[in-house]
Amino acid sequence: MKKLQLVFITLALITTSICSASTKPSSDFVSEVKTYLQDLPLEIKHDVSIKVSFSLNEKNEMVVHSVKAPNVFLRKLITKRLDHVKMNASLDSSFEEYTLPVRITP
Repeated sequence: MKKLQLVFITLALITTSICSASTKPSSDFVSEVKTYLQDLPLEIKHDVSIKVSFSLNEKNEMVVHSVKAPNVFLRKLITKRLDHVKMNASLDSSFEEYTLPVRITP
């Protein structure tokens, strides 16, 4: 019985990691996002990790669904910079939503 539980847990972890890995944007797309997030009006003392969930509309504009950040100001700032921005890099259109981890360093 314990082996059966271990098999199910392992299968669940593998499935989760495959699904989350497949919705990550390409390196060209990430580079383009970096250009939009340069020169943020922030003074930070340590690294800040953020997760941005988004999709692309038919005009290849980035539509931000959520920003998981430590504070409201940062969430609003990232959303303002990225929401409805025309992207040149393309993504796999078989996914409806993507997750982009962002790290802001001092």
